[in-house]
Amino acid sequence: MHTSAGNATFLSNVSPLFVGLFTWMMTRRLPSGRFWMALVVGLAGSCLIVAGDLRHAVARSSADALAVLAAVCFALYLVITGRLRERVDAATLLALSTTASAVTLLVWALSGHIALAVPGVGSWWALLALGLVCQVGGYFGLTYALGHLPTPVTSILFLTVAPMTAVFAWMIFGERMSPMEIAGGAMVVAGVWIVGRREKTEVPQVEEMIPPVAQV
Repeated sequence: MHTSAGNATFLSNVSPLFVGLFTWMMTRRLPSGRFWMALVVGLAGSCLIVAGDLRHAVARSSADALAVLAAVCFALYLVITGRLRERVDAATLLALSTTASAVTLLVWALSGHIALAVPGVGSWWALLALGLVCQVGGYFGLTYALGHLPTPVTSILFLTVAPMTAVFAWMIFGERMSPMEIAGGAMVVAGVWIVGRREKTEVPQVEEMIPPVAQV
């Protein structure tokens, strides 16, 4: 509410940078060079996607610092969840974290005298969709993925939120994507490809593994 959408989107998308730093702090090993290359390419693409909105930002404010803080919190979420997934299954971890979040928000709302009334049936449907699809569905997928993918790789994959948002805005609201947004989306996808591709391993030849068949 106090900064541009472009600023908030781009600054909150720097969470992979903090994931790399937190990983180094916990393990004393920096992520691979491929991760940093993918991060640079992906962040550059994200910047192109929101560049139009960034140009309309009249002034920086403390709200930009909140966006960076959101990136730090999300990076901590990824790192901690990635470590917990080594011992806890996705459903249990999601149930515990979501319940803790709901209780904390309820206490915050009650102490701050925030009205919890929902105006209209349409708003109820929107809230249900946000809770079941975006929150439960989205974070279950994320929590499950963190049990099978390295945390730095998962953080880079999350940069695809920006181009996917532009695609959904085009599909649902008919918002046109500029050539700069399309180029930015392509760069984000390139960053995902860089961090996701695997090194080719040498596979022994089948002929060498099968003993010669005696001739009849």
